[in-house]
Amino acid sequence: MDRNVDQRVVLGLLGKLSLEASVAHNGQEAVEACERERFDLVLMDCQMPVLDGYGATRQILEKLGAVAPPIVALPAHAMESDRAKGLEAGMSGHMTKPVLLEQLRQVINEHTRVRIAG
Repeated sequence: MDRNVDQRVVLGLLGKLSLEASVAHNGQEAVEACERERFDLVLMDCQMPVLDGYGATRQILEKLGAVAPPIVALPAHAMESDRAKGLEAGMSGHMTKPVLLEQLRQVINEHTRVRIAG
């Protein structure tokens, strides 16, 4: 699935849950956004240009330490090696594409203080 389509789908689902989101167009932008703003959760595309999601995750965790937000991987494939690579980079969790509303609700409830009823 195209990255822009993935972004629109996730943004639409977050809107259905009445949540706000910011979009980074590459991994470096994601790192810079996390340095500027406090996020409750980062949904990290793993195949971003400039700096991939794994590298961006490592930098965010290095720079922010204990105040870093939970970062959940959105890899292109649902392979166990992708899950392991995300955990190795320090990601808190993993979601498969296509992202479904209930899956997103569960991830938000699991990794943040936000509670969204189903």
